Order: sequence, then structure tokens, then C-alpha cells
Amino acid sequence: MKRLNFWLAVKMLSSRKEIALISWTGFISIIGVSVGLLAILISISVLNGFEKSIRNKIINFETDIRLGNNKNLKKDKILEEKLNNFNEIESFSFFIDKKAIAMSNEQRSLYKIKAIEIDKFQSVYNFLDLNISNQKLNDGFILGSGVAKRLGVVKGDDIRLMNPFDNQIYFNLPKMISGEVVEIFETRILDFDQTYIFTSFSNGQKLFSKNNFFDGIDIRLKNNKDKKQIKNTINKILDEKFEIQFWEDIHKTLFQAMKMEKLVSILVLSLVVIVACFNITSTLTMQTVEKIREVGILKTIGFSNDSIRNIFFFQGILIGGIGILIGAFLGFLIIFTQNRYEIIKLPKSVYFIDSLPMYISNFDYFFISSITMLIVIISIYFPIKQLRKINPSNAIQHQK
Repeated sequence: MKRLNFWLAVKMLSSRKEIALISWTGFISIIGVSVGLLAILISISVLNGFEKSIRNKIINFETDIRLGNNKNLKKDKILEEKLNNFNEIESFSFFIDKKAIAMSNEQRSLYKIKAIEIDKFQSVYNFLDLNISNQKLNDGFILGSGVAKRLGVVKGDDIRLMNPFDNQIYFNLPKMISGEVVEIFETRILDFDQTYIFTSFSNGQKLFSKNNFFDGIDIRLKNNKDKKQIKNTINKILDEKFEIQFWEDIHKTLFQAMKMEKLVSILVLSLVVIVACFNITSTLTMQTVEKIREVGILKTIGFSNDSIRNIFFFQGILIGGIGILIGAFLGFLIIFTQNRYEIIKLPKSVYFIDSLPMYISNFDYFFISSITMLIVIISIYFPIKQLRKINPSNAIQHQK
């Protein structure tokens, strides 16, 4: 019976010449659903692409986990051994993160100074490839591109760092160290490039008078899928002496804003689909008017109200389904082409990437297509609801 209902739905969907407008409205409905779904897929894929690019840059810069030292613990071999024995940890580095004034011959300004174990730079932080000896790195500084530009320095120039907060030298003068700019990094994320200077842990101890104290530990994991279990294990091993933060926790506000942006985009662009579904509603309503005699005949020969409703329901599903398939295919084609050939370029002076990033997951495809189909089904419900009221004898005598 369902096959017969489906066949009748296809036959009745092709309109007679007298009311050819009905077939056109069905065609326009298909285009509307396709365009609406395509717009949602493209916008979400672009937002996902930017989010993924930012996420990768942040992970490379911030590492996977940061342990905050809230109890003024000292760097010692026992703590290092505990971390080395944790199988999930690939590498780690103790760090000091304070503010100091950087000075060159031309400028001076306040920046974030991150003092790390320089021999572990390559294994813990992935935002810069270094081909410099550890000795040179120990004595020098790695500057963000924005910092270097503001100070007016290039690789090979000398700068000085001054700690204005700890006046512990004779005559109340602040601590100061100097060294060479050995490297300049550029992540194209302004918050990093314009605020950070990296130096060795020993330099950080001299500048901030730490005496083997540290502010935290940056950890690179082998696999960070089961974060809750990793966090519990670290707490157990280290006796809950540290505040444990994943990179998502450190930049929680940023990624919450991105999620909100995606949600708003879906809601706004869904209006395009809703408008297209109004066309589906009008198409089915007009079909009901045009095919009223046929409906009367079907009722007379024994078709139930449910069977007739199924015929018109299949018509709506055909229109919406074809629109969804076309939109989903075009969306996949555009996203694949852009990722493969990078056709749409972005200006390097404005963005931190060279081409428009696009990424969409299988879940996003399924979720967006399901929402679109739900809107289509709702739009079908109202016109077919009226079919029950049609009287067979009056319908057969109806004049078009």
C-alpha cells in the first residue's frame, strides 16, 4: 500500500497544464530548501574552520595541560620523577610567568616574560622550529613578532629586561638582565605575538629572584582524549598540590563565544529554510485544491483518510528531501574543493591563515540536515490536516 501511495504522490506532484504554477512552486521550494541548507552548512563550516585553526595554534602555544603552583613549591627531582613516571605525559617544562619591562635603544614597554626549561622547548611547545644551540638560547630571548616590531629590534640585536616590582639590589635599584634576540616567532594571534617574550628558566630566576621556585608546569600529552581520567591521575600522583587547567579552561571565554556564534548562525540561517517551507505548505495546499476530484474518487473506491494523507505527505517529503540532498551535496562539494585547492584566499595582513578554512563533522551534517527535515515535516502537517474534511460526493462534482 505504501508503494502505491508513493507512486500516486509522484504522479500527482506533476501538475496539469491548467495550473502549472503548482509544479513551479514545488521547484522553487526545492531550491529554497537547498539554498537554506547550503547557507547553514557553509557558514558553520567556516566558523568550525576558524575555531579549529585557532584551537591548533593555542594548543601548540599553551600545551595540553597547565599545572598552577598555588603552594609555592620548589622545583625538585622528586616532583620531576613523578611526572616522568606518568605514561600519558610526553614532555613537560617548569616555567615562570611574570611581567617585566623590555628595553631596546629605541623603545621600552611592559610585556609578559615566560621563562622555561629551554632544552625542552621543542618537545613541549610546537609553535616554532629552532635550529639554535641550547647555550645561545639560555643566554638570549625569543620575542613575539609584535614585541620585536614595537621595540624596533631584529634577530641579533640586544635587549634588556627589568623587573620593576622587586627592588632587592643595593640603592633600591631593580633587577635587570640583558641578552641577544635569538629568534622571533609569529603565531598571527595578537594576544601571543604582541605580549610574550620567552627566555631560559635560569634567566627567569635571576630576573625575578625565584630561587628555584616556579609558577607552573606546562605538559604535552601523548593522548588527551580521556581528560577527566588524566586529571584524576595527576591529582593522585601529585597529591592535589596543583591547580590543573586544560587549554580549554585557559581560553574558556573565547570558545564559549565561538559556540554562541555558531548557534546564532544556525538560528538566523534557519529562517531561509523556514521561508522555503512556506512554499512547500502553499504547494501542498494548491495540490489539495487542484486534485480535489481525484481525492474524492480515491475515497469512493476505498482509500482511507490516512492513505490519502500519506500521498500528500510523501509529496512534501519528496520536495523537502530532494532539496536537502541537493543542498548537502553542494555543501560537501564546496567544502571539499576549498580544502583541497584553497580557492578563496585571505589577506595575510588581516588574518592568521592564508586561505578560508572550512571544516564540518559528520555530526554537524546529521544535526543540520535533521533540523531542516523537521522544519519540512512541520510545514507538511498543516495542509494535509484538512484532507479529512473533504466529502467524497462533493469532491467528485467539484468544478476546477
